[in-house]
Amino acid sequence: MIRIAAWALDMSDAVLTRLVQLGVDCVDGMDIPTDDLGVYDLEQAIAIKQRIHSFGLQVNRVTLAYSKDFVDRAGGWDEELERNAHSCAYSARPVTRWCASASTT
Repeated sequence: MIRIAAWALDMSDAVLTRLVQLGVDCVDGMDIPTDDLGVYDLEQAIAIKQRIHSFGLQVNRVTLAYSKDFVDRAGGWDEELERNAHSCAYSARPVTRWCASASTT
């Protein structure tokens, strides 16, 4: 089965309707709010998922936010890794694709 995915940075009715009209099956790139610690807000993430499902679409993936300091292993990168790990822990299955290429040396 082939699924068509598209970015949905704008979650307006018009954009989601247009994606459905174009035959898109699932969306990427949703902006999920975070709490005070930088961890995804679970209630708002669920609300976004339900909104996407109300248009007959599925969520393809959620990308974790990371900075240049994280990729370069500069100051504070380990705390950023910990925040992202907490965001992943909210899901019963993998929801992210790691797209950073950083040297481990």
